[in-house]
Amino acid sequence: MAYLATFHAAQAMLMEVEGRRFKTHLGVHGAFASLVKDDPRFTAEQKKLLGRTYELKNTADYEIEAVDEITAEHAADALAAARGFVATVATVLEAES
Repeated sequence: MAYLATFHAAQAMLMEVEGRRFKTHLGVHGAFASLVKDDPRFTAEQKKLLGRTYELKNTADYEIEAVDEITAEHAADALAAARGFVATVATVLEAES
């Protein structure tokens, strides 16, 4: 869920700021990274969060043996970070409008 929250927030920001939609996860990741690269409103951690939560999602979805590596603490940390990410995107979009 943390990945979906960050992914959709990134998509919304790209649509509002650049007026573009991306059809792939990789497209959203690359475009968002370029968009926020020098944006001081996003922390260094937030700039990496989309990729980090994508890795967690893929591990949980597809790597049966590795799924035990994702603890409840990892999940809680990812969700907390995603909440902060979404809040930052909302603040940025509000300032842009």
